[in-house]
Amino acid sequence: MNDMSLYQENRELEKLINLNHDACKFYEIAKDKATNPQVVQTFRNMEGLHNGIIVDIQQRARSNGGDIIIPEKTILGAAHIFWAKLIATIGNDVDEVLVAQLEEAEEHCLFSMEYIIEKGTISPSTQTMLHNEMIGLRKGYSYMKALKECMMPA
Repeated sequence: MNDMSLYQENRELEKLINLNHDACKFYEIAKDKATNPQVVQTFRNMEGLHNGIIVDIQQRARSNGGDIIIPEKTILGAAHIFWAKLIATIGNDVDEVLVAQLEEAEEHCLFSMEYIIEKGTISPSTQTMLHNEMIGLRKGYSYMKALKECMMPA
């Protein structure tokens, strides 16, 4: 790939880093608000998953010749966190509300990564790396979706 293509690829990777950073911050806040110890542990594990993805994607961008990408909050991520805090405050079941909101965040991270891969603007080696990251993301999304369904009132 030429320098311009690597630059564009790194911009795509930066988007994924920022989305996963949003998820980490969301899980960090959710851990403090959750009441069930098992849910807190799940949030801790999911935060770790997203931190690992950030590190891996940062390494890929660095190997492309770019600077280390420092994660930044996105406007959408900040809005989701604000909304989740608000409804957790006024909702009946804080854990249920947080799980539902975080399941949506997982879906957003997963679909965003799929979109970037399918768009075809990144190198085959980066596509392979992202496919490998998606394995963990899919498992995390599936787990959060199942947890949400289990917590929903009958």
